Amino acid sequence: MTSVSGEPSAVKPVWEKGARVKFHYTQPDFAELILVEQAYRASPQPGRAGHGLYVTPAQPGSMPDDKLLGLLFTHPRPALFVNGVVVLRDDAFPWERYAPRKYVYRTEPSAILDLSLVLIGVGTRRRGVWLWSEGIYAE
Repeated sequence: MTSVSGEPSAVKPVWEKGARVKFHYTQPDFAELILVEQAYRASPQPGRAGHGLYVTPAQPGSMPDDKLLGLLFTHPRPALFVNGVVVLRDDAFPWERYAPRKYVYRTEPSAILDLSLVLIGVGTRRRGVWLWSEGIYAE
Protein backbone atom coordinates (compact mmCIF):
# COMPACT_ATOMS: atom_id res chain seq x y z
CA MET A 1 0.00 0.00 0.00
CA THR A 2 1.08 3.57 -0.63
CA SER A 3 0.86 6.39 1.87
CA VAL A 4 -1.00 9.51 0.76
CA SER A 5 1.42 11.75 2.63
CA GLY A 6 4.40 10.92 0.39
CA GLU A 7 2.61 11.35 -2.94
CA PRO A 8 3.12 14.32 -5.27
CA SER A 9 0.18 16.73 -5.24
CA ALA A 10 -0.81 15.81 -8.84
CA VAL A 11 -1.51 12.20 -7.83
CA LYS A 12 -5.15 11.82 -6.88
CA PRO A 13 -7.40 8.87 -6.16
CA VAL A 14 -9.62 7.81 -9.05
CA TRP A 15 -12.77 9.36 -7.54
CA GLU A 16 -11.07 12.77 -7.51
CA LYS A 17 -10.38 12.32 -11.23
CA GLY A 18 -14.07 11.76 -12.02
CA ALA A 19 -14.38 7.97 -11.74
CA ARG A 20 -17.78 6.96 -10.38
CA VAL A 21 -17.30 4.71 -7.38
CA LYS A 22 -19.04 3.40 -4.28
CA PHE A 23 -17.38 2.84 -0.91
CA HIS A 24 -17.89 -0.11 1.43
CA TYR A 25 -16.57 0.79 4.88
CA THR A 26 -15.30 -1.96 7.15
CA GLN A 27 -12.52 -2.86 9.55
CA PRO A 28 -8.98 -2.61 8.09
CA ASP A 29 -8.29 -6.34 8.28
CA PHE A 30 -11.51 -7.10 6.42
CA ALA A 31 -10.66 -4.59 3.67
CA GLU A 32 -7.26 -6.24 3.21
CA LEU A 33 -8.86 -9.70 3.12
CA ILE A 34 -11.32 -8.55 0.45
CA LEU A 35 -8.41 -7.25 -1.64
CA VAL A 36 -6.49 -10.53 -1.32
CA GLU A 37 -9.48 -12.77 -2.01
CA GLN A 38 -11.12 -10.46 -4.59
CA ALA A 39 -14.41 -11.48 -2.99
CA TYR A 40 -16.97 -10.23 -0.50
CA ARG A 41 -18.73 -12.53 1.92
CA ALA A 42 -22.19 -11.28 2.91
CA SER A 43 -23.09 -11.57 6.56
CA PRO A 44 -25.38 -14.38 7.63
CA GLN A 45 -27.18 -11.70 9.70
CA PRO A 46 -29.38 -9.23 7.82
CA GLY A 47 -28.56 -5.54 7.84
CA ARG A 48 -31.12 -2.75 7.89
CA ALA A 49 -32.06 -3.42 4.26
CA GLY A 50 -31.65 -7.21 4.41
CA HIS A 51 -28.69 -9.33 3.36
CA GLY A 52 -26.16 -7.96 0.94
CA LEU A 53 -23.26 -5.64 0.20
CA TYR A 54 -23.77 -2.16 1.64
CA VAL A 55 -22.10 0.90 0.08
CA THR A 56 -22.18 4.70 0.10
CA PRO A 57 -20.90 7.48 -2.14
CA ALA A 58 -19.44 9.22 0.96
CA GLN A 59 -15.70 9.53 0.30
CA PRO A 60 -13.04 8.83 2.93
CA GLY A 61 -12.27 12.05 4.77
CA SER A 62 -15.44 13.79 3.59
CA MET A 63 -16.87 13.97 7.12
CA PRO A 64 -15.82 13.32 10.71
CA ASP A 65 -15.83 9.68 11.82
CA ASP A 66 -18.77 10.13 14.19
CA LYS A 67 -20.93 11.52 11.36
CA LEU A 68 -19.85 8.73 8.98
CA LEU A 69 -20.60 6.09 11.62
CA GLY A 70 -24.02 7.70 12.18
CA LEU A 71 -24.69 7.69 8.44
CA LEU A 72 -23.72 4.06 7.92
CA PHE A 73 -24.81 2.22 11.03
CA THR A 74 -28.07 2.08 12.98
CA HIS A 75 -26.37 1.00 16.22
CA PRO A 76 -23.24 2.68 17.66
CA ARG A 77 -19.97 1.23 16.39
CA PRO A 78 -16.34 2.07 17.18
CA ALA A 79 -14.30 4.09 14.66
CA LEU A 80 -12.52 0.85 13.69
CA PHE A 81 -15.55 0.14 11.46
CA VAL A 82 -14.64 3.07 9.17
CA ASN A 83 -10.85 2.56 9.24
CA GLY A 84 -11.06 0.26 6.23
CA VAL A 85 -12.73 0.97 2.91
CA VAL A 86 -13.28 -1.06 -0.25
CA VAL A 87 -13.60 1.00 -3.43
CA LEU A 88 -15.86 -0.49 -6.11
CA ARG A 89 -16.90 0.65 -9.55
CA ASP A 90 -20.27 2.40 -9.39
CA ASP A 91 -21.64 0.01 -12.00
CA ALA A 92 -20.40 -3.08 -10.12
CA PHE A 93 -23.89 -4.24 -9.17
CA PRO A 94 -27.48 -3.03 -9.55
CA TRP A 95 -27.43 -0.99 -6.33
CA GLU A 96 -30.71 -0.30 -4.59
CA ARG A 97 -30.99 2.99 -2.71
CA TYR A 98 -32.64 2.32 0.65
CA ALA A 99 -31.87 5.61 2.45
CA PRO A 100 -30.11 8.88 1.63
CA ARG A 101 -26.48 8.10 0.70
CA LYS A 102 -27.00 4.38 1.40
CA TYR A 103 -27.16 1.60 -1.17
CA VAL A 104 -27.32 -2.18 -1.02
CA TYR A 105 -26.88 -5.00 -3.48
CA ARG A 106 -29.18 -7.64 -2.05
CA THR A 107 -27.89 -11.20 -1.75
CA GLU A 108 -28.70 -14.43 0.00
CA PRO A 109 -27.32 -14.83 3.54
CA SER A 110 -23.59 -15.66 3.49
CA ALA A 111 -23.39 -15.19 -0.31
CA ILE A 112 -19.91 -14.82 -1.80
CA LEU A 113 -19.60 -12.08 -4.43
CA ASP A 114 -16.80 -12.16 -6.99
CA LEU A 115 -15.24 -8.68 -7.04
CA SER A 116 -12.37 -9.44 -9.40
CA LEU A 117 -13.71 -7.25 -12.23
CA VAL A 118 -15.19 -4.43 -10.14
CA LEU A 119 -12.76 -3.90 -7.25
CA ILE A 120 -10.69 -0.75 -7.74
CA GLY A 121 -8.74 -1.08 -4.52
CA VAL A 122 -8.84 -0.70 -0.76
CA GLY A 123 -7.70 1.71 1.88
CA THR A 124 -6.78 1.15 5.50
CA ARG A 125 -6.30 3.89 8.02
CA ARG A 126 -3.46 3.27 10.45
CA ARG A 127 -2.61 5.87 13.10
CA GLY A 128 -4.68 8.45 11.23
CA VAL A 129 -3.01 7.95 7.82
CA TRP A 130 -4.81 6.33 4.89
CA LEU A 131 -2.76 3.70 3.09
CA TRP A 132 -4.08 2.78 -0.37
CA SER A 133 -3.65 -0.21 -2.66
CA GLU A 134 -2.32 0.39 -6.18
CA GLY A 135 -5.63 0.54 -8.05
CA ILE A 136 -6.70 3.70 -6.23
CA TYR A 137 -4.31 5.78 -8.33
CA ALA A 138 -4.91 4.02 -11.68
CA GLU A 139 -5.21 6.25 -14.71
